[in-house]
Amino acid sequence: MLDYDGTLVPLAPRPEQARPGQDLLRILEGLSARPGLKLAVISGRPLGDLYRLLPLSRAYLAASHGRFLSLPGTRDGEPRTVIRLGPAGPGREVWQSVRSLARAAAASVKGMWVEDKEEGIALHYREADAAQLDGALSAFSREVEPWLASGDLELLRGHKVLEVRIRGVHKGLAVEYLMGLYPQALPVYLGDDTTDEDAFRALKGRGPAVLVGPPRPSRASHRLPSPAAVKEFLTLLREAVRQPISVHQCQ
Repeated sequence: MLDYDGTLVPLAPRPEQARPGQDLLRILEGLSARPGLKLAVISGRPLGDLYRLLPLSRAYLAASHGRFLSLPGTRDGEPRTVIRLGPAGPGREVWQSVRSLARAAAASVKGMWVEDKEEGIALHYREADAAQLDGALSAFSREVEPWLASGDLELLRGHKVLEVRIRGVHKGLAVEYLMGLYPQALPVYLGDDTTDEDAFRALKGRGPAVLVGPPRPSRASHRLPSPAAVKEFLTLLREAVRQPISVHQCQ
């Protein structure tokens, strides 16, 4: 189970610039085809982004921090089934209000921009003017507080991004669902961001939780320094074993 941005591919100023190379796609396709191994990418991105970036017919794709889980078809070419995880979100009017606040904040700071997700609003400031940044972020946080206080939404801080999402929707939901599908499997999760801490928590000591990037306080039990190291790890995993392995054999 892998996060996308900052884990499979390096972080980029804009999401559309963070694209996987053909060699990485071949590695992932090879892993997803291996007997005895299941592959999942669990991302904060919308599902449409994951479909375009990762044309992997045999992989599970979880979008919007685990809100939507796209299941692989049982046969090549079979349409995917998408299930929704977590609690119901607020109505359209609430999202429209939050979107308007985010757009107003972005308009006030050069280099800040809004990503409109299926059920979430992200305010990106990786390229923003630092001199104006603190005031704009503080104002946005105050202005969305009435919707956070209702209990339906929460404000999440990530890598140079503030995101409003449905409270109770997180990557751990997808991890828990997948572990339920394969209760005898050894679950492994790799992620770099604070949003991946929910996935690390969901493992509950059942398998390795791998932080990607420099050291920081985390629930992860292992660490890889970069997406390049993740690619090397996946290559070794693909090449190491050609036959199914059971957890009992590993022990």
